[in-house]
Parts: sequence; structure tokens; C-alpha cells
Amino acid sequence: MTQPGPKIEALVAEALRNDSPDKRSAFLSIACAGNEQLRHEVEKRLAAIEAEEPTLLSDGSHSDRGTATEPQSARSPGFATLGLVRGNWVGRYQLLEILGEGGFGVVWRATQTEPVRRDVALKLIKPGMDSHAVLSRFEAERQMLAVMDHPGIAKVFDGGATERGLPYFVMELVEGEPITAFCDRHSLSIPERLSLFMAVCDAVQHAHMKGVIHRDLKPSNILVRYDAIGRPHPTVIDFGIAKALSHHLAAETAFTQQGQMIGTPEYMSPEQAEVTASDIDTRSDVYSLGVLLYELLTGTLPFDAKQLRAAGFAEIQRIIRDVDPPRPSTKLSTGLDADHAASERIVAVRAVDLQVLMNALKRDLDWIVMRCLEKERSRRYAAVSDIADEIRRYLRFEPVLAGPPGCSYRLRKFVRRHRAGVAVGAVIVLLFALGTLGTVTGLVLTTAANAKLSEQQAATTRELQRANEVKAVMSEMLQSVSPEVAELADTSLMMNILTAAERRLETDELTDPLIRAELHLIIGNAYMNIGRLERAARHLPLAAQTRADELGRDHPETLIARTKAAALLFEQERFEAARDAYEGVLDDRRRVFGVQHPLTAAAMHNLSNAYRVLGRFDESIQLSVEAIELARALGDEGTRARLLYECGLGICLADQGRLRESEELFRRLLTELRDTVGEYDPLTIDAQHELGAALVFQGKLDEAVEVYREELELCHRVYGELHPFTIGTADQLAQSLLQSGRFAASEAVLHDRIGLAFRGLDGDHPSVTRLLERIDVLYREWAMRGGGVAAESARDEWAAIGDRAASGARIESMPQPIAGG
Repeated sequence: MTQPGPKIEALVAEALRNDSPDKRSAFLSIACAGNEQLRHEVEKRLAAIEAEEPTLLSDGSHSDRGTATEPQSARSPGFATLGLVRGNWVGRYQLLEILGEGGFGVVWRATQTEPVRRDVALKLIKPGMDSHAVLSRFEAERQMLAVMDHPGIAKVFDGGATERGLPYFVMELVEGEPITAFCDRHSLSIPERLSLFMAVCDAVQHAHMKGVIHRDLKPSNILVRYDAIGRPHPTVIDFGIAKALSHHLAAETAFTQQGQMIGTPEYMSPEQAEVTASDIDTRSDVYSLGVLLYELLTGTLPFDAKQLRAAGFAEIQRIIRDVDPPRPSTKLSTGLDADHAASERIVAVRAVDLQVLMNALKRDLDWIVMRCLEKERSRRYAAVSDIADEIRRYLRFEPVLAGPPGCSYRLRKFVRRHRAGVAVGAVIVLLFALGTLGTVTGLVLTTAANAKLSEQQAATTRELQRANEVKAVMSEMLQSVSPEVAELADTSLMMNILTAAERRLETDELTDPLIRAELHLIIGNAYMNIGRLERAARHLPLAAQTRADELGRDHPETLIARTKAAALLFEQERFEAARDAYEGVLDDRRRVFGVQHPLTAAAMHNLSNAYRVLGRFDESIQLSVEAIELARALGDEGTRARLLYECGLGICLADQGRLRESEELFRRLLTELRDTVGEYDPLTIDAQHELGAALVFQGKLDEAVEVYREELELCHRVYGELHPFTIGTADQLAQSLLQSGRFAASEAVLHDRIGLAFRGLDGDHPSVTRLLERIDVLYREWAMRGGGVAAESARDEWAAIGDRAASGARIESMPQPIAGG
């Protein structure tokens, strides 16, 4: 008997997903596009399947999912004649209960007895899809899934075919609930939902890097459960229709994909909606994640699910490909008018006030979601990691890349983060890099001087031209650099780009000294951010001097450059020189801007820090108090700056030994910070860290442990698991536990953190080195205080691992905690 060709088999498989003869006929009219011979062959194949499995093509049976307790014959007619019921064996696996059913198969809970005993998820592929082509596709899939190793992706253990020839594969059993249901049941806030979503992005990005596209990302394929320390942990399951990106495997299985629409319509990208689409890439998953994010935020879908399910194949295609969905905020506001009860439920399960939710969605989150849902994939985010980066920017109050290019939007974002001119140099540099510095600076300077309108316009034009010239140079070399690159000290790309920028400065192409000064400022500040202080020293002083020569020592732009040069001295630990530089900047700002100006207050804060590290605590405190009062006088616009200055005051009090006063100040500050900027703001996290330090120095170790535990959870959500701030907090928590004699708890923290670091960082990364040093200290102390031989042995094992890590070797396994964790 002749085997059906891959084209016919693909069309048969898709036709089986339609649950009535009318829908199958409508599908074939489009899919076969007038090719009557092809349609005849497909219908002949369907008739053969119907003769073999009479109930498989009956109306409605295909979509009936039933419940886990129904008899097998009632749930999935396509399996009825196979006699597969609870207790049957498939290979080495005994079937226990049905977990779910999809378009291609049924997932069972099964138990494996050898070589290990464990419960697993076993997916069986339905009758009518057991062709050689489908088997090839799933064999390739199994090979690709086997190379993925990520805590957020369900592992694949095994695969094969039944005696009947039905493919199956065996996966890790994930005991969780769909991500949307989990978020609603636990009333997760918007930041908490975003944190969970970022973890999903990390898992999908890992799969993409291994050459696998999921193609059917939806809530039921992302299960969430609490991990051992009580954190929500998402796991992506069922890469059951994944397709390899690599040429070798793609070539083997490409023919099985032609003509199939694989995925769930509500979450399907426009390119997947094409019957003959074979050009699917990772941006299809970006689209699906955009739909998921839409649902997590609003409780609704971009397109009505009932409308899609009721539509014919052609209408589904038209909606997905041609209809623009409403923005999340628009969909939510429309829903408010249409169904008040549903809207109240949506608000209630997000633990947020209605107006707050509406404000949270407008602009930034709208823009992020809608960029994911662009019809043209070239306009979407290029990678899933880019979505996660955008959300981190949103949580840090930074401008999102999906936002409009206008300077007013970016200016508002930076003002929100630096309301009283705090860290003015960094703000201006960032504004400049976005192409807005010239316009902003020109307007500010000319307005401050009360110049005539025509002079304002002329100055603005000059500044804009200057900014555009610099932007053209810098965008070519710096556009791929993100803040996360510097924060994680993965600076090779940054160094290459900055070196290229330096070479450009050495040429004769740029003759305007002010353009050169601005480039020196940007390059120098970038070097300082990644800790290359010796290179920053080539640029920042030169930028300050050039501006002083061209604009005057008191010009506001010169003062910006002088502030950055002073900051460099501080980072170089040349504290006396930094003090002198900050004193000069403060004197000139008082003269130029006046005593009551926010930029003057910022200069006071900088000088206060210099006085503190030099031990001049009384002068530091006096300046901090003055800066706080100046910021307070600005009202709401000065709130964030005031809170920053009060944090500085608390640190100074602690350094002076006034620990109780410092503790009281930080407790009060934390309450206010949570009420004003929120618990996820970096300033709130910094204040919590300083409170922990004040408690440790007072010997209040149990309280410090609780503060650091809470801070660690916030760092996870805001910065991610591998950020230096997160690792530093885990380090402080482990040290506090060690000091209080809680060795096993300290070991558990360090063991968990080192495991994460080995999976995501190089062995010689500074954070890895730091953690290995800490665990060495732990076992040394433990051995001396009752740990005995076990602690000494563990210390030796970890020392050997440290040597291997330092040599660049990949660490695949770690010693078990001696406490049995």
C-alpha cells in the first residue's frame, strides 16, 4: 500500500483538528486551493481513518476534553479501540490518569519503575497521525529537547512508539497550575506578574539559544508552583511541536511541517496562520508571549476566544493577520463599561486599585505588549530576552525602547528617577545618547538666562545640530550596549565598542571641540560604569577641561562634566581630591543656580559623601540636612531626592557609630519609600540593605536575617538571580546566618546561589569567586565550631571546585550540603 505523501499527511493532520464535517470541508477548500486531485487524496485518507476509528470524526468528539475521572472511552474516542485504560503499560511506563488533551495527543500521568521509580508525564500521539513523517518530526523534536537544560523547562526523559506505532515521549511531571490561574488565585500584583513573566522569558530564550521554537506558548503550557523556599517557579512544558532551527535537523523534518497551522489560535502569530507557512522563527514565540503578557495584565485576550473558535479557518487567518488588537489599557477600559462584575474581579485578583491598574497599563506596558504583537515580525522584539530587558527597564522607571521617540517621554522618565537633579551627569549623558540632550540643554540654558525667544530658538537649533552629529557617531557604536551588560560585568562587547569610539576621536573627522567634549563625557562615563577607571581617566577630565575652555568654568554643561570628573576621583578612592573637586562644584552651583536650586542640593549630597568617607562626619551630616531641607521645599518634585539624601544621612550616622539612630531613620524611610516609590524601586532596596547593615553592627542578627531575606526576594524580582546586587544580598544573608551560628541555613543560601552562578556565569567571574570564598569561610568556621570532619571534607571539595572554576572549567555538579539540604 502506498504511503500518503507529506503534503497529504500534513493536511489530514490539520483537518482532524476541525471538529465537524463543515469545518473540515471549509478548511480543505482553502488549503487545497482548487487542487481537486490533492483534495481527493486528503478526503480518501480521512475516509480511511473514519473507517478505522468511526468516532474520531464524529461531530464535537474531537474537542471534548472531559475530566480526569471520566472513563477513557468517554474522553478520547480516538483511543477507544486501542484498549488504553488506567493500568495499561506503554513501554516501561504504566498509565495512571489523563492530565489533558491537545490537538495532537493525550497526556497521561504515568509511573516509571526502572531504572528509577518516579511519576512522569507521557504524551501519546493520536491515531491518524502515525505516519513516517510525523514520527520523524517527533524524533527530531526529542533530540532537540534533550539538549536543553534549564530549571524553567520540563525535561524530556524518553520517547518511542507503541506496538501500534503511535509515537510517545516522556517528560518531567510538573505539579503546577497554568500561569494565569496561579497569578489570579494568589492575587499577584502587576510587578509580581511581570517578575514571573520575566522568568518565563528566560526559559524560552534558553530554548531559542538551543535551536528550538515552542510554537504553542499559552497559559496551559506554562505551569507555576512554589519552590522550596516559597518563590513562584514557572516551568514551560510541552515543547511538543517544536522545530529545530539548526539546518541539519530542520532539513530532516521540514517536509512534515508544510501546510500545517501549528499552535492555538488565540496565541498564534500571523506567520503561523499561513497554511503553507514554513518560515517560522523565534519571533513567533515573541508574539505568543505578547499575548500571554496581555492576558496577565488585563485578564483578557487581544482577540475574543469565542469569536476565534467559532470562526472558519479563513476568518481566523484574517483576524490574526489583518486585524489590529486594542491596546491592553483600551481593552480593559472597554471591558469596564461592558461587564462591571468581570472588571471588578480582574482588579481584585491583581491586588490593585482600579485607577492604579489603568495608569500602570497606559503608555509603557501598552507599548511593550503592542510591540510584541506587531503583524510584521521585523517590528517585534528581535529576541525574547529583549522583552525581559524592557520589563526590567519599566520596573526601574527607565524609558522603554518600545516607547515613542519624542524627547518629552524620555525626559519624564528621567525626571521621575532623578527629580532633584540627583546624578545629573548620568541623566544628561543618557538623554544625550537618546538624541535629546541638545534640545533639552538649549532650552534649559536659554530659559534660565531669560533670553529673548529668537535667541532661544537659535540656541536650540545649534544644540540640536550638535546633538544629532554626536548621536550619529555614537549610535553606530553604542546602540547594542544595554545597562545589563555593564551590571553583570560581561564587558567584552562594551570594551570593543568603546575602543572603536576612541579611535574615531583620534581622527580629524570631528573638529568641533564641544562635540569632542561630549563624546569624551559619554565614553568616560561608560568606562566608569564598568569599572575601567584608568580608561575613564583619559576622558572625563578632558571633557571637563574642554567645556571650561569653550563655555566657561561656571557654564552648566561644564559643571556637569566637572561633577563626573569628581565622581571619577571618588571611585578611584582619591577621596581628598574628590572632596576638593566637589567643593568647587558646590561653590559654583551656589553662585550660578542659587542656594535654593535642586542642582545645588545634589552637589551638597555629593560633597557629603566625600566628607563621610574621610571621617568628617559632622560636616557630612550638616550638608545632608541642608540638602534634605532644600529638597523638602520643592514639594512633590523633590520627594525622591529628599529620600535619597536621607539614605545618605542614615549611612553617615551608621559610620559614625550612631547605629540606633541609623536604624530608626531607615525604618521610617522604608515605610515612606514603599508608600511613595514602591517596594520594587532600587532606592527602597538600597534602604533595606542599609537597615540590615545597621542591625548587624548592633548584633541584632535575627532581625538582620529577616531584612536580608526580604531584600533578596526583591532583588530577585527587580534585578534577576545573577545581578551583583542580588548576589551581594545573598552574601550578606549568608554571613548574618553564619554569625548567628546557623551554619546549615547559611550553607543552604550559599549552595543555592553558587548553583545559580555556575549555570549562568563563567567560573572566574568575580561574583563566583566571591561566593566560593564565602563558602570556604563557612566551612572553616563550621569545622572549628562542631562541624568536624564533614565540614573539613566539604571545604576541601569546594577548594578543588574553586581551582577548576578559576581555570575556566565548566562545573557540572557540586557537593551535596553536609546538612542534607
